[in-house]
Formats: sequence, C-alpha cells, structure tokens
Amino acid sequence: MSSLTLSRINGAVDAAFQAALALPQPQRVLPQQIGDNTTLRTDVYNGPRGLGFVVIAQIKIGKRVVTSARQHGPETWRERDWDRKAIQDALEAEYNAQIANGITVNGITLAAQKDDRDKFTQLIALLREAEELQPDETAKAAFRNSTTKIADIHNTVREITITEARQLIVQYGQAVNALWTDYANRRSSLSQ
Repeated sequence: MSSLTLSRINGAVDAAFQAALALPQPQRVLPQQIGDNTTLRTDVYNGPRGLGFVVIAQIKIGKRVVTSARQHGPETWRERDWDRKAIQDALEAEYNAQIANGITVNGITLAAQKDDRDKFTQLIALLREAEELQPDETAKAAFRNSTTKIADIHNTVREITITEARQLIVQYGQAVNALWTDYANRRSSLSQ
C-alpha cells in the first residue's frame, strides 16, 4: 500500500465512476484489488427515489477499514469522502499494535515499547564501553565470548554471548527503524 496515495486511489475511483456513467444501465462490479489492502467496487441501488450507483474504495489498515464513496443518483447521502483522521488513527493503531507485539529477531521476540528500546540502546553502549575497558586484545576477545542474559517479551531468559547480544540488538534496532519508516511512509502517502 505504500505506493498508493489517496490521489491515486481517487483517480481509480474517478475512472470507475466514468466507466459506470458510460454504461446504458449501471452494473455491479465486484471488489477488485487495486493495491495492498485496497479494494474498489461498484454497487447499484434502486431506492424509492430511483436508480443509482456508488463506486466505493476501501483501505484495510490493521483491523480497521476506511471507506470513500462516490455516487450517482438520487440518494446523495451515499457519497462519502475520506475521513483522513480515521486513516491516521488506524495507521497509528496498527503501528502501536506491532510495537506492543514486540520485534522478532532470529526467533527471539523482544519488547519494543519506548522504555524497552531505550534500555537496549543503553545496553549496547554499556557492552561497547565494557569491552573498551579490557586491558588488551586477548581480554577483549574473552569478553566478547563471555555470556550475558537477555529476556524476551514473554520473560524467557536466554543466555547468549556478548557478540550475539550486540548482533541481536543491532538487528532489533534495524527492525524497529524499518517498522517506523514503513509507518511514516504510509502515513505520508495516505495523506496525499
């Protein structure tokens, strides 16, 4: 979905709307995927005031669905523009849910709330400092091969080498950054 903007989705809605207008009689079009988690469909109605159709675009974000509808016919209440706040709220809720579920690296799921991220940042700095305090290269190598304990999100304690811990924390940081970047890109693209 990151490549789709609201402008592009609205362009697809406009094209479907124009195609429906060109028909002698409106026809239902089943939902079609136009992007990751984004569908487009045309519904036909025959209400008390007459015949019409609605082109509906839906974006599924996490557990939420945000809808826009462009209609032609007497039932103008069917028309609905994007609720941009609902889109932003859904993106934020999805990001927060992913953070609450933790970040999995090499089969280990680590807690990822802000305090957790801060603690991992402090830990990697402390490990680097502790290695620098070793008197010589032999002692530094021994330190890197020594073990430390890390608890996953379920409080399962794992004993791993200092080298493995550093690698784990760096990959964790990269995964958190990738998650944040995806959230920011999606937020940006769906505000255009």
